[in-house]
Amino acid sequence: MTSADLLVSFLRAVERELRSSLLRIGHPTLLAVAEHLCFGQTAKRARPRLVWQFGRCLGEAPCFDDLVDVAVAAELVHSSSLLHDDVIDESVLRRGRRSANAAYGNPAAVLGGDMTLTLAMQRLEPHPRELTTRVIGCVAQMTDAAISEIDARWRTDLDVEDWQRIASGKTAALLAWCGESVATLAGDKDARAAFSACARHLGIAFQLADDLIDVGIEAGTLDEGKARYADLRNGNANYAVIAAARRSEQVARWLAQLYDALRDPQAPADERDLRVATVGDAVRSSLATSAALGRVDHELALALDALRALSAAQEGYDAIAMWGRALCDRLHRPSTSRRKVV
Repeated sequence: MTSADLLVSFLRAVERELRSSLLRIGHPTLLAVAEHLCFGQTAKRARPRLVWQFGRCLGEAPCFDDLVDVAVAAELVHSSSLLHDDVIDESVLRRGRRSANAAYGNPAAVLGGDMTLTLAMQRLEPHPRELTTRVIGCVAQMTDAAISEIDARWRTDLDVEDWQRIASGKTAALLAWCGESVATLAGDKDARAAFSACARHLGIAFQLADDLIDVGIEAGTLDEGKARYADLRNGNANYAVIAAARRSEQVARWLAQLYDALRDPQAPADERDLRVATVGDAVRSSLATSAALGRVDHELALALDALRALSAAQEGYDAIAMWGRALCDRLHRPSTSRRKVV
């Protein structure tokens, strides 16, 4: 089988075992919530893909079924966080269709998130306790980042360091757990440190890309199932918005006026929409987006440097490098500024 065939076989096994885990849910509403989120057509399965690619970086990878268990657990933790996030954000869209909270209500979405998290822990029961201990720590980091993100809402005085702390827990922590778990199963301490460093840089790059996509910096059309400028409308910390406001007093002033309007129940809807578009378009056309694009490249380069230090197997290294390039290709860049990641 080719490398591509092996990856397809692995992802099919992950889908099969993910569905098997969800079928352990007894209550039909909770099952419907979990399936609604986990099996959306645009689910990218980024974490299972990363688990497989880290395995390919090792000379002696863990067995196929063990990698599947790590991948399924990671997807369940991720799904749990998305169910909870959509309730917190009052989101109505996820992966191109109605969010679970919009379809089934907040109580069902919250409890569905709790249930998927318990399924993740159950999936790890046959494996070394260290995997479960570390994923509990990972969930703690994600939870801390989530409340920090809430604390940061509607603030116009944030800087990129504030954003970094949130992104490290919100996105990078779970990717790092994926890498650490693969290396732990292989009994390779050097790989565990390298995979953790690589994954954390990938996580920052992915969050940067997500923030850029939110303000419309994407090749072609939005395909994330999210409304453009959702972060602005929710007052969420967004790297491009923060950087633009720090660079321009005008953008910072418009941002403050926008947040005032969005929190004013008396403000007309068309005024809010106009202010959102004004700030969003200003951010999109600012130099801050170029800086953010440059940082995506930088984080991806640091991720690959971590693998080079390990002397990772070329096949796995190439797969992760290609993954990084695909991320960059999703982002709109003028041809004169397009740079190679590796």
